[in-house]
Amino acid sequence: MEIITLPRLRIAELQSLTEATLKICTPLTEVEEQKQQVEKEFTPFKEGVLKNKARAEKKTVDKERDRYSSGFFFDIKAETYYPYTDKAAIETVNKLKALSKKYGIKINGLPYNEETAAIDNCMEEAEKIDLSPLTSPAIGRWIPLIKEVNLRFKDMANDFVEESTAVATLESASAVAPELIHAIEELIIQIFSVIRVSPTDALKKAYSELETLVDSYR
Repeated sequence: MEIITLPRLRIAELQSLTEATLKICTPLTEVEEQKQQVEKEFTPFKEGVLKNKARAEKKTVDKERDRYSSGFFFDIKAETYYPYTDKAAIETVNKLKALSKKYGIKINGLPYNEETAAIDNCMEEAEKIDLSPLTSPAIGRWIPLIKEVNLRFKDMANDFVEESTAVATLESASAVAPELIHAIEELIIQIFSVIRVSPTDALKKAYSELETLVDSYR
């Protein structure tokens, strides 16, 4: 029997390996102290993973609203090329051109909070423009989509701020990963040591399962 060494692991792999390790070692009372240390280090690691996930989700939703905003302003630009002769339609197009000049695709490049506020203001002004004289419904279809995704982003941002405030000192998962890896290694070493002195079927079975588990990540 050889000592188990951990391979280089990605964050998601480390999370799943830790969960499986703790499950395998649940019945081992001989290494209770080491198990508790793994659990202690695993808690901030999982919180860090969730924080990283929240950041990624914000980026995904922001890309979605950028896409919708771009579609809205591209359709406004397309509408300016249509040869309207009706006075009401021309007036509507001129209002849309002014709206596009005021906001435009450039709002996609603003910081998150500024972009959110700018989109709110833009959609509020857009809803005041009578689009009925236009022959195409293209522009109006974007407004509810943009409002919905912007509201979703605001809710997500608020949740993120609340969670970050509650755990202001929270580190990223990658920052706390070394401590977690060290705790797992200490747990494995302790199991190995106890087996050499006082082997039991439960310890040997758990160690064999840990060997198989770790090998699956190589």
